[in-house]
Amino acid sequence: METFYSNTYLIDKFLNKELLDFDKSENSNWEYSSLVEQLIYSKDQNELIDFADWLENFITTEKFYAFANKFIEIESILKTEQIGEKRTNLVKEKRKLIENIND
Repeated sequence: METFYSNTYLIDKFLNKELLDFDKSENSNWEYSSLVEQLIYSKDQNELIDFADWLENFITTEKFYAFANKFIEIESILKTEQIGEKRTNLVKEKRKLIENIND
C-alpha cells in the first residue's frame, strides 16, 4: 500500500495493466503517471513472477480496496478544496490513513 500512495500508477504499470487516471491531486513530482513510463520492472520478468502473483492477489483484497478507495476519495477532494478547516481535516485524515497502513 505504501507503493500505491507514493504513486498510484506504479502497481498497474508493473502488472502491465491500463493506467487508471484518477481525478486527484498530485502533490509531488513522484506521483505523475509519466514517471512510471521509465519503470524497468514488470510481472513478465522471471525473477519477479512470484512477487507479481502475490501482488495480483493482494490488490484484490478488501484491505487494499478499502485503503485505495479512501485514499483516492481524499485525494480527489483535495484537488479542488480551498485552504481552510475542511482541507485541514482531509489532510489529517489522509495522514492517519497512511500512518495506520499496517493495522
